[in-house]
Amino acid sequence: GRVRSGVLGALGHQDVPFERVVEAVNPVRSAGRHPLFQVMLSLQNNAVAQARFPGLDTELLDVEGDERIDFDLLFDVHERAGGLEGRLLFARDVFEEETARQLARCLEHLVTEVTADPQRPLSRTDLLGPAERAVLLTRGTGRELTAEPASLTDRFEARAAATPDATAVVCGATSLSYRELDQRADRLARHLLAAGAGPEQLVAIAMERSADLVVALLAVLKTGAAYLPLDPRHPRARTESILADVSPVTVLTDATCPPTLSSDALSAAELAPAARADERLAYVIHTSGSTGRPKGVAVTHGNLARLLTAMERLLPLGPDDRLLAPTTVSFDIAQLELLLPLLRGAAVVLAGQEDVRDPRALAHLIREHRVTALQATPSLWTGLVSEAPEAVAGLRVLVGGEALPAALAGRLHSLAAEVTNVYGPTEATVWSLAARIDDDNHARPPIGGRLLYTSHAAAEDERGSLGGGRRINKKNNNTTNKKRQ
Repeated sequence: GRVRSGVLGALGHQDVPFERVVEAVNPVRSAGRHPLFQVMLSLQNNAVAQARFPGLDTELLDVEGDERIDFDLLFDVHERAGGLEGRLLFARDVFEEETARQLARCLEHLVTEVTADPQRPLSRTDLLGPAERAVLLTRGTGRELTAEPASLTDRFEARAAATPDATAVVCGATSLSYRELDQRADRLARHLLAAGAGPEQLVAIAMERSADLVVALLAVLKTGAAYLPLDPRHPRARTESILADVSPVTVLTDATCPPTLSSDALSAAELAPAARADERLAYVIHTSGSTGRPKGVAVTHGNLARLLTAMERLLPLGPDDRLLAPTTVSFDIAQLELLLPLLRGAAVVLAGQEDVRDPRALAHLIREHRVTALQATPSLWTGLVSEAPEAVAGLRVLVGGEALPAALAGRLHSLAAEVTNVYGPTEATVWSLAARIDDDNHARPPIGGRLLYTSHAAAEDERGSLGGGRRINKKNNNTTNKKRQ
């Protein structure tokens, strides 16, 4: 098999001097790490040497102590009495003892599984024992909800009725109150219903960041349909591929949102039954996928509502808050920026394309509009703290979408009012984990624990690993549950 041929090929070169291997590979050197590998497996299958002395009985003793090793992990295995015995040595500055013990248990479980069924492919062999699996599944379970949160559209409409004159959206010289935003979304929603929008249907939105973009998102959600956000600046071939893949009922562009449509408010009676039901689609985001071909991930109204409910606890906003939204709408984290403030009476301040490219222009927006919160990727935060650190002072920061470097975590922590590192795959509705960055962890920023009021469902693939997701079918607006590849 593949393993056998690989091992035999390696053994054929076992006499090559170590120095020559290092020279050929030319790895990045570090005084604290082995130049070629950090994990070593040592199999001792030779006969054990026994010292013999005239008139003396001798016995080989296994002396255990705080042995120093040159690797992060050393699996030392011996053949004895028809079986295998081994020990795991680990670098204490890299691993905690309990982590090392868990790794040893997983290896023991793997060897037991393989020897019990030698014909089973390695891809179908489970690395996790029952205890480890139970721990992982328990960690993925959040607090039980006593009641499901109301839908986003219901909550927005209630907020618009409660604070109609408060500012909802700001973009350049344009400002919309909650009343104006709700009325314009109702007018556009009526137009979309006439065009065939409804539950489990898709409406594509290809618009620049503007107040009209927020109107369009809310209008689609009001009809019970799901929106498909597209970045007008993406390559045309990508956009055409996405549109061909899902066949939306209509496509909204900046020119298709005229303010002169019917001014009548949209009533719930005009919607299809359960148009805003928990399990209905709310939006579809296309990721690049491992092959580079865009893949649609569908998110329901219920999942979106639960995310926003969880994030309200993590980033509580009020009427005096303004959240700056710099992210393209086709990136899933933009949904949080554009929608969360509208549930709390806060305002969304949309950054233009040129503003996003210039840290000093972003800093000007923060000062001009008295921004209090900002979510962005580490790449954008790096530019902002380098070029305009004074703009970060006092902000409540969300950082995610990429790995958070330790240096940036420390800098943000020293400048901002609070910093939260967030992580999550698109399939899990934007963010799944969160960690507050503080004095104790900024040198090694964690991705944190599960969000409040959320649960992480898991499914096994053929490798016995954990994953999950909902993909949208090609040329069909129905969805299916599939394993995340």
